[in-house]
Amino acid sequence: MFLNSYFGKLSKPVASGIFILITCIWLLTDRSLGLLWLFGAGFGIIMQRSRFCLAAPYRDLFLFRSTSLLKGLILILIITTAGFAIIQFQTIGFDSRLPSYFKPVGWFTVAGALLFGMGMVLAGACVAGSLVRLGEGHVLYVGVLAGVVAGSLVGAYHFGWWTHFAVQKLPRIFLPHLWGWSWAVGGQLVLLLGVFGLLSLYEIRKERQREASSMVAAASESFTFKSLGRKPWPVWLGAVTLALLNILLLYVHGYPWCVAKVFTFIGGHIGQLLGLGVNKIYFFQLPFARQFLQAGLLNNPIFVLDVGTVFGSFLAAVGTGEFRLRWVKIPRQALLAIAGGVLMGYGARIAMGCTVGAVLSGVSSMSLHGWLFMTFLFPGAYVGTRLLLRYLV
Repeated sequence: MFLNSYFGKLSKPVASGIFILITCIWLLTDRSLGLLWLFGAGFGIIMQRSRFCLAAPYRDLFLFRSTSLLKGLILILIITTAGFAIIQFQTIGFDSRLPSYFKPVGWFTVAGALLFGMGMVLAGACVAGSLVRLGEGHVLYVGVLAGVVAGSLVGAYHFGWWTHFAVQKLPRIFLPHLWGWSWAVGGQLVLLLGVFGLLSLYEIRKERQREASSMVAAASESFTFKSLGRKPWPVWLGAVTLALLNILLLYVHGYPWCVAKVFTFIGGHIGQLLGLGVNKIYFFQLPFARQFLQAGLLNNPIFVLDVGTVFGSFLAAVGTGEFRLRWVKIPRQALLAIAGGVLMGYGARIAMGCTVGAVLSGVSSMSLHGWLFMTFLFPGAYVGTRLLLRYLV
């Protein structure tokens, strides 16, 4: 109660002042990392205000038969596909060399997506959503993110087996190189628009869907831009702003939004402090991993993005009077959520992606890896929903 009262008195000017101070420090010490901090804060603010968690589109489909957030996800992919295509055509074109954010595709992608889908439903949020929940004051997500670190570290330990068994033998598939730019971009947009249309028809025909999404619908009907800082944003606004910010990030940084990858390095740094010999693990012997581990977390761009996301969510929650420390009241819920974090960490490591890196950024990049990961999140989320209903609800 004391802590809630203390944070409740934290005024908007004080929170904003802290944010401006940190921003100035980042920009003065490293302009590129300072910009990433701002991007991360932007993602956190948007997700907090729009309640747009990337686990909910899958969970709500099976739990409530609701497709509102799934439509929002498809809307993001439509916008980012068009924006990414313009940027990538200028930077990649017909060059056979692909940026590092394109990943190989294989059955390890399927296994990772299934585990991640189960984990995000049990945890109640994906990795990005967990960062936002943490910024709002949900103490549970300290445990969930600790679980993500633990799962990622185990995944790094097993990564040598996955790599030698499958990963290194399989190609990174970029759809424009496979089908040509016109067919790949046009085909993906037509497919996404078709799915969006089918989901709209489903909503019209299902009375249950309208009832399940009545809160979202009411928010959409009563929303005006004058109430931008006071009322929750409608799904479409959250989707559009997330998509535009991700496009801008790719244009400015040359690398799209990514979230989960850094938790492996957090685990690596903790392992070093505990003397666990993480340098002997195959993953941390890879050149890029060794470089990131030596550089430290404060120089890791994804870490800066993630911390910015937490602070952006905190800033938005304080600004609207929604921040308060929320404690776990059901021990079983905490155990399931932490287990979900472990599954997400392991799944993201072996599949090399999450709902942000593989779905939002991967599918939009027209990477086959992203499409396969997004597809197999559905059965994973279904299993996670059944477990949630069996052991919690």
